[in-house]
Amino acid sequence: ELGISNSISFTGHLFTGILLLLMLLWGINCVSLLVRGESSLLKILHTKGMDCRKQVTAEVAAYCILQCVSLFCVFLCIIVIKSAFGLSIREWDVLEAGEKFMFLLKMIPVVILTGTLQAFLYELVSNVVTGVLLQFMVAVSMAYVSGCIYPLSFFPEVMQMIGGYLPMGVALRYLQRSLTLKNTWGELFIILLYILLFLGLHMWKRNVRITRE
Repeated sequence: ELGISNSISFTGHLFTGILLLLMLLWGINCVSLLVRGESSLLKILHTKGMDCRKQVTAEVAAYCILQCVSLFCVFLCIIVIKSAFGLSIREWDVLEAGEKFMFLLKMIPVVILTGTLQAFLYELVSNVVTGVLLQFMVAVSMAYVSGCIYPLSFFPEVMQMIGGYLPMGVALRYLQRSLTLKNTWGELFIILLYILLFLGLHMWKRNVRITRE
């Protein structure tokens, strides 16, 4: 009756957790787009009036749009597989068509959160191999600690506190509360703060890269 995680069923937890894990791992596909071995183009753009803020904002916006389109395709595949194998997700099955569409729209802030995190991580590296390894390690470790695989209740209390306030812990709680039609303004506010944090760190690192290299 209480559910296994945030008052949600086991299948509902797996649905949201695996969906969030896919968002994290999906960023590995864009390693060839975002990893740069040299910064000559960035410096030229900077001298032409496109400073670090404009560069990062344009790149992250394009990246997040690409991720939204990709996520929509992945989401459709998950629903098709669910229907083909007759899988039951209690929280999803009781939703009306409009509520299901709203849940899909509510996933956009989570896509932007994962996109800004991944773009910042790519800014830290200068070769493809390091970028893939960094993205994979951060995705798997953060998803595990945040409760995407095992519910947070499986972990010690200290780990539960840490995981619950990590970016993906907040994002998972936001998705689960959205799926059960609960109020999500608190989680949405924290997600916005994390997005601004990652954007700020990205801009700072881009500025350091241009001025020092």
